[in-house]
Amino acid sequence: MEQKKNGLLRSLLNNFTDAAREFPIALSYLVVLAFIIGLPQIKYSDSTTFGLPCVLACLGSLAASLMTRGGKKIYRVTSQIGVLLLAVLYLLVFLHSDCFQFNPRHLDNHLEIWHSFSGYALILLVIIFFPFWYKGEHAIEASWSTTMTGLVGLMRAALVAICVLIAMSVITIASDLLLNFEIFGQFWLTFVPVTLFGALTIASFTKSGQTNRKMFRLLPFSRGVFTFVSVPLLAIYLLIFYLYLIKMAIAGSFPVRDISYQVIGVFIAFCMQRYVFHQALINGDNPVARWFNKLSPWLLFLPVTMMSWVIIHRLLSMGITVNRLYILLVNLWMYGILVWWIATKASKIWIMPVSLCVILSITSIPVLNVTSVTETSMRSDLKSGMTAAGWQLPVSDNFFKENSWKVLNARQRSLKTYLEDEMGEESLDGIVSFGKSINDSSKSSRNDDSGTSSDDHFYISSKCYASFDSIPAGCTAINVEDYSVDEISLVGDSVVFSIGDYGALIFSMRNLKEIDSRRNGLNEIQVIGSTGHITGASISYIYVSGNIVEGVFKGKTYSHLTGTIFLPDMIAKDF
Repeated sequence: MEQKKNGLLRSLLNNFTDAAREFPIALSYLVVLAFIIGLPQIKYSDSTTFGLPCVLACLGSLAASLMTRGGKKIYRVTSQIGVLLLAVLYLLVFLHSDCFQFNPRHLDNHLEIWHSFSGYALILLVIIFFPFWYKGEHAIEASWSTTMTGLVGLMRAALVAICVLIAMSVITIASDLLLNFEIFGQFWLTFVPVTLFGALTIASFTKSGQTNRKMFRLLPFSRGVFTFVSVPLLAIYLLIFYLYLIKMAIAGSFPVRDISYQVIGVFIAFCMQRYVFHQALINGDNPVARWFNKLSPWLLFLPVTMMSWVIIHRLLSMGITVNRLYILLVNLWMYGILVWWIATKASKIWIMPVSLCVILSITSIPVLNVTSVTETSMRSDLKSGMTAAGWQLPVSDNFFKENSWKVLNARQRSLKTYLEDEMGEESLDGIVSFGKSINDSSKSSRNDDSGTSSDDHFYISSKCYASFDSIPAGCTAINVEDYSVDEISLVGDSVVFSIGDYGALIFSMRNLKEIDSRRNGLNEIQVIGSTGHITGASISYIYVSGNIVEGVFKGKTYSHLTGTIFLPDMIAKDF
């Protein structure tokens, strides 16, 4: 037993030694990262600002070391310098952008920053775990073996780190209860597990880690799992899509918007199965594996086509957003993978992750990225709508909130909210001004300076027993539970709740305050008006929390409602 313990400890020590010898720079970044996030004196915003560049530096250093292994020294040094410069660049961006203050009213495009950072981090992970640059007769098998060894090493590292964290936590709790003394403080409870996890993961890519297992072997176990578990489950999942298609054809309905994420899930599951069970498929002695490799791409064409139908419909009817553009790119990538799968029988399996990596790298370029394209399109649509309404640009934020619901549709109003909250106030330059001294030449029923002149926190939690006698002709009753309202505006004594692209509900502030003060549940929340496609509503609960400045809601406003809204039958199908 003692010999086994010593063997385990010796193995862990050897792993640390190998990692420190082959990847000293990556390990140094890891230690700095663990120190930053573990030190309790460092605020969350500061630890994130300095920690994320360390993550990028650690991944980049490891990827550079793997790609230049055995190469000239000048290549190794140059690649490490490039990684350091990239990390410093993101550190400066984070320091300037103030991304981690959770304040939507900052002057930076934080969506672009986040997507750029996430894209580069994912690219580095793909380079590390999917070594497509291998050459030679058995390059594909060697690449696959390295991937599987790295994933197993990642799981082993996570298991060791979790076990150590649990042991340290138990010891700390016991010492605190019995001796009034914490053996391991917050710093060590974070520093040790993070360092263990990172170092053991890095060690799985060392030369000794690769030579100990020249070819990862999964074949004896994979054949049964593949035949009797994995393929049947995915076949059932795929059957659901075909049954749903039959249901749509019979009912004459349109696919729900969430189907895109379902298709992405089943497609990635098939790709992962093709990758993990590569040996079982490549040998060709398993009839289930052979049929799976032949039929899978053909069976996946229908779900991918349904996904295209949904995303194109939403782009044409509701416009461009960052998520919709990303889903469209993933959809196009799926078509490319299916065509490649059919043409080559998926022989070079690293094509799947690497091709996705290429798409992400292109969409991370500052000028051509998805966020920039979305911002340009939204600005153009919003500017056109405001100009058509006769407004002279720029208008003040107060003026927009008070008058937009009268002349702009719900989609145009949501463009301003999306740009302001997700991309920063600077994305509205020349269209909406957030200063207090802007004079609008547009005609308005009331002045921007009217209303209360001092800040006032507005909070309402109104409940009642709502019911309705009948549904308007040609309409469908849609139940909404704790629905997060996209936009809320204050116009005189009226509070306007924007319900996505479907319209808006208008309530009396006096009525809301009366119900909020009594809290007896017997009063009715009166809907005094509706716009857009919404023909009426019966609301049982409204929650609003925000700040009123100069007669309008300012800053982040949290609002939810519960009840029933009435939409035309054709519109209700897409809700």
